[in-house]
Amino acid sequence: MTAVEKRRLRQKKYYRRHRERIKAKKLEEYYRNIDKNLANQKAYREKFIKPFTGKIGTGNYNITLAERHKEEWKKETLYLYLLEMEEESGVVFYKYGLTKNIKNRLYGIPYKVKVLQCLKMDKYNAIYKERELLNDINSYCPEKRFGGYKECFKK
Repeated sequence: MTAVEKRRLRQKKYYRRHRERIKAKKLEEYYRNIDKNLANQKAYREKFIKPFTGKIGTGNYNITLAERHKEEWKKETLYLYLLEMEEESGVVFYKYGLTKNIKNRLYGIPYKVKVLQCLKMDKYNAIYKERELLNDINSYCPEKRFGGYKECFKK
């Protein structure tokens, strides 16, 4: 056994023996510096977490990547779809999205689904078209989550 492994073993044993005391010290330290910690958390949230504006996302594809791989993506095909979904409570909502296989896409959705539109497009133009369609729509968050549930809306 190397010296490093021995040291790690001793540290593990020490931690197991004094776990509660270590946790209590960390908690005490946190509350002693609560103002500083809350200020740091607030600064982090303001810098990195975008507030919800009522507008939905514009899809998962990155426009920068689309521009970088324009020639490749013009050769690939995607389906741009519009789905109408109905919750058990009777609320009807819609979703635009992109997929390679529409049958597989419908598989994971836990609602009654109707495909209203399905256009086959090249990947590059499909990304921009989806962004354009989602641009001025207010979001709706359904009761049950599924892939793309944050991109749903009501008409």
